[in-house]
Amino acid sequence: MQKKKILILDCGTRNSLGMPALAGDFNHWFSSEAKNELESMGHEVALTRVADPYDPNKEAEKIRKADAVIVQTPVWWLSTPWTFKKYEDEVFARAGLFNMVGKPNGSSSGEDSADAPRKEGQYLISSTWNSSEQVFKEKGSIMEGTDINSIFLPIHKVFQLLGMKPLQGYAVLDIYGRQDYQDLLQYWKEHLKKTFG
Repeated sequence: MQKKKILILDCGTRNSLGMPALAGDFNHWFSSEAKNELESMGHEVALTRVADPYDPNKEAEKIRKADAVIVQTPVWWLSTPWTFKKYEDEVFARAGLFNMVGKPNGSSSGEDSADAPRKEGQYLISSTWNSSEQVFKEKGSIMEGTDINSIFLPIHKVFQLLGMKPLQGYAVLDIYGRQDYQDLLQYWKEHLKKTFG
């Protein structure tokens, strides 16, 4: 196994609508446990809670150095919490990863040019949902015909603009309606071992 530098972006955020705090706490827990698991495998791991204060330039440097980035996020209104969008805007745009026309920094010929500078690496999106699996399958459901990857299309494209390639994601559905949290954690650890072992 080759040692990797891995950045975990913990998007766990407590919302202001009176909903239970589980989503934020669960994503913090999964992020922390992922860090411990990956370090036990010999990887070098950095973790940023995007809702906490951070230095955009230092975060951009973490992304530049990372062999892989894990985005651990709850799903709010079919997207990440606003704190992750703020992180993207401040880190990706202001800290020099891209120039102002959306090309990888240093490229004058466009993101699809063979000679455009690219960041090698991979990314993984791990998400938690209040929705159940049935919502994605039931005929007539608002989510019918939709898959999880399509919900995260903008995030996929941001990382792909950098030249990073997707790893198999992980999702926990029906987060408020289940009690098997230790089992879910074990499945998450097994996914990490399979992906980074």
